[in-house]
Amino acid sequence: MKWLENMILQTKLIMLTGIMVVAMMTLGWMGFTATQGWQSDIIEIGDVRVPSLISAAMIRNAVQNVVIQQTRVRGLKEHPKRREALADASQQLQAAYDRLETGLAMYKQLPHTPKEVVELNKFEKVYPEWRKRGLTFKADVIDKLSKIDDPDAADFNEMTTFIESIRELRKEIMTALQGIYDINKEVIDETNKNAKEKSGPFVILCQSGKIKNTQGMTYENRSRCRAICS
Repeated sequence: MKWLENMILQTKLIMLTGIMVVAMMTLGWMGFTATQGWQSDIIEIGDVRVPSLISAAMIRNAVQNVVIQQTRVRGLKEHPKRREALADASQQLQAAYDRLETGLAMYKQLPHTPKEVVELNKFEKVYPEWRKRGLTFKADVIDKLSKIDDPDAADFNEMTTFIESIRELRKEIMTALQGIYDINKEVIDETNKNAKEKSGPFVILCQSGKIKNTQGMTYENRSRCRAICS
C-alpha cells in the first residue's frame, strides 16, 4: 500500500471524498428503489385489500344479521309483545339488506384478482334469489303477522319451512364470502412479504449506520433513532 502512503494529502482527500460520494449515491439509490416498492405495496394494501376486507366483512355481517332475524321470529309466537317484536325484526331485516347492498356496491368498485372474480361470480349466482325469497318472506309472513293479534300456528310453522328451504343458498353465499376473505388475506400476506424482501438491503445499511451513530446516546435518544429505520 506504499502507493497510498506516497500520495499527497490533497489526492487522499479527493479520493476519500469520491468514495463517500459513491457510497452515498449507492445508498440513496437503494433507498429510492426501496421506497418506490413500498409505495406500490402501500397502495395495494391500503387502497385495495383493506377496503376489500372491510366491504366483505360488511356483507358477511349483514348476511348473518338476516339469518339471526329470520331465526328469531320463529320464537315470537308466545311473546307478550309479539306484534312489536315482529315489527322490530322486520325493521332489522330491512336494515341488514340495505347494509348488504352498501357493502356489495363498495366491493364491486374495487380491483379484483382473477380468483376473486370467480368467488364473486359464485356469490352473484345465488344472491338475487336468496335476497328475493328473504324479502318475500319478510313481506308475506313477518310484516303480516306484525299486524295480526291472533295469528294462526300454521304461519309460524311456515317460518321453519322457509328457513330450511333457504339453507343451501345461504351456505353457498357464506362459502363465497369466505373465499373472498381468504384471497385478500393471502394477497396482503404476499405483498407484506415482498415489501420486506425489497427493503431488506436498505434497512440493513440504515441499521448499521444508525447503531454506529447512536453509541453514547441516552436510552431515549437511541430508541428514537431506532424508530427511523424500524
